[in-house]
This record gives sequence, C-alpha cells and structure tokens, in this order.
Amino acid sequence: MHLVDRAPVGYRDPWLLPLEERIDRLRARPHRIAWLMEAPDWGTFRYRAWNMAELLAERHPEVGTAWFYGDEIERLASLAPLLRTLVIVRSRYTWAIDDLVSRVHRHGGEVVFDIDDLILDPALIPVFLRTTGYGWDDEAAWTHWFGYAARMQATFRLADRAIASTEPLAAEMARIHPVRVDHLPNHLDPPQLAISERVWREKESARFAGDGAIHLGYFSGTRSHDRDLVLATDALARLFDEMDDLRLLLVGDVEPTGPILRHAGRIVRVPRTDFVHLQAWMGAVELNLVPLQEDRFTVCKSPLKVFEAGAVGTPSIASPGSTAAAEVVRSGAGWIAHSEDWEPALRAAVAVARDREGAYAAIARRAREATLAAWSPDAIGPLADRIYLGG
Repeated sequence: MHLVDRAPVGYRDPWLLPLEERIDRLRARPHRIAWLMEAPDWGTFRYRAWNMAELLAERHPEVGTAWFYGDEIERLASLAPLLRTLVIVRSRYTWAIDDLVSRVHRHGGEVVFDIDDLILDPALIPVFLRTTGYGWDDEAAWTHWFGYAARMQATFRLADRAIASTEPLAAEMARIHPVRVDHLPNHLDPPQLAISERVWREKESARFAGDGAIHLGYFSGTRSHDRDLVLATDALARLFDEMDDLRLLLVGDVEPTGPILRHAGRIVRVPRTDFVHLQAWMGAVELNLVPLQEDRFTVCKSPLKVFEAGAVGTPSIASPGSTAAAEVVRSGAGWIAHSEDWEPALRAAVAVARDREGAYAAIARRAREATLAAWSPDAIGPLADRIYLGG
C-alpha cells in the first residue's frame, strides 16, 4: 500500500446550505436553474445535481443555481415563475412533481430529466434483479423495483428533454421516450481534485514506495455489487495462493465469496466512506478493480471508478464491454480483463506494480494526466455550457 496520509480531514457535505441561502443564490442572478432530487447523497445527487450547479455558477456570473430536495418541493413550486430551467434528477413520479412541472411550463420554463442509470424501464427490471443478485422469489424486491422503474419513467415523460451520464444510457432513454437526450458525463469536483492533488504529490515524492504489500482495491457503495466482484475472485484466489504479498482492500458493504475466502486474513475491510476520504483510499492501493457483469444495465454505467482512481494515479483493471473499459483503453492507464478469465490481466498488472519507479510510475502518471484532461471541470465545462445554456 502506498504511503499516503489517510487521516480524517474534517469533511462536511459541501451542499448542506440552509434552504433560504440556496434560494438567495438562485434569485441573485437573472438566468436561473434549479435541480430537484428526492434526497442528497454522495453519488447521483453529487455528480448530477450539485457538481453541475457549482460548475455553471463558477463559469457564468449571470447564472443562478440551486438544488432542492423532495421535502422542499412546495417552496420550489413557489419559485416556478423565476425558473428558466428545472432539472429533475432521478426522482420518482408524484403529484407534487407533476404540479411543479405544470407550473414551470405555465411560466415559460423548460423541464429537463437527468439520470445516471437505466432504472426507468420496467421491461428491464428482470435483468436488473438478476444482475444485482435478488432471488426469483423475492416478492418485495420485484414489487419495489417494478414500481420504482415505472414511476421514474413517468417523471421522465413529463420532461421536455433529458440528460444522461453516458452515451449508451442516452440511446436507451431516447428509445423509451423520443425526446432530445444529451450526453453529459460525470466529472471530478473541486473537493475531489484538492485531496487527489495532495495524495498524488505524496505518492510521487515517495517514488511510489509502499509498505511491502501490493493492495488491489475494490470500491463498492452497496451490496448490489457482490455479483460483480465474483467475476474476479477466483483469479484473485489463485494469485493469492502464489504471492504472499498481495492484499485485497474492500471499501463499502460488498461481501466476498468463494475461494478468495481462504485468504480472509489478507482481506482488508473499510466501511463505506464519503467521497473525499474515498480518494485517499483509492490513492493508497496499487491497483483498482472494476469488474462488471455484461448486460444492458451495466453498459450504461459511468466510468467514474476509473477516473476517480485515475485522479490519484491508480491504474485500473476493468471488465470489457463497459464504459469503464472504454476509459481504460482511451487513457492507456490500465488493463482489460475478460470476464471468463481475469488471471492474465491481474498477473500483468501485479508485475507492473512491482516495478514501482519504472513501469508503475509511468502508468500512474499516465492515469492521472489522462483523467485531468478528460474529467476535470475545465474539460467538461464547455459541453455543460452547450447543453444547459445553448452556448
């Protein structure tokens, strides 16, 4: 593991502004855009709402931006006459949302639907449930997710246009509802960039020295990714059988299964953490694992785990056929592992990781440079301008 500082940094969610303060920043400028999502989180809300609001406000002095949550919808509805654009992010249909959309339309504003996942087509819910490991007889899951997708699609159908986080997702959305669907990728935000810069400088100044072990990291938010990890664990177990210095770092709620458990003493568990401290953990490992099953859901996912790792100079090993794999290929900063056999890619990556000041230093620098060139606010900003402002 790299010798980087992982001490707490006094993190606080940067979007926790009082409602009145958010309303004031919206009113203060003539071109007003509001984002609505059911509740804030470190994933979809941060990437699709808060990041975009901050990006546009920073780039354009005339644009007022603010974000709102589901329990604030009545206050947001009262602001409808002021809005140029309302962006509804991954929110299930309610009468309150329907009324809000009607008010915005009545006052000449436009409504945009934004999402980062193909969870709005009930016809694909069986694929989703299989991918995420629900049982065929889990009646509660079937009822919940079919209803979830149907209500998500109902909200989508209220919108004048839509924004998707990936091109495959944009194509699927246009199939479901034939409106204009733009592709606007996720991007790194200033708090991520700040800690990533610090972690990178620590690694580089130490010449990528480690603690004597090579850590392969898997960064999962929820148990829904258990079946993804399974793609790599058999090959990992074979390498662990041979190499005493390998470790597996698991961040989040994922539970490993199968032969890797015979090396349970070499599996390091870290609870799910906020997105700032997550960057320090990503920077600490030598290699980032991005296994994904291949289906219509996973191909639509953002390559965020690759570019988050790239920001701290950590190369990735990814499953083929995904946007994560496409980013690995584009950046030249990692390896593609075929789903039926991860072992060759893992062996190649571990061999490079052992050459810390040579091949590993080169690929780490390439990962960071490619990430900043493609996924920083400056890189995404012009596209966001065109999509949101028509510039």
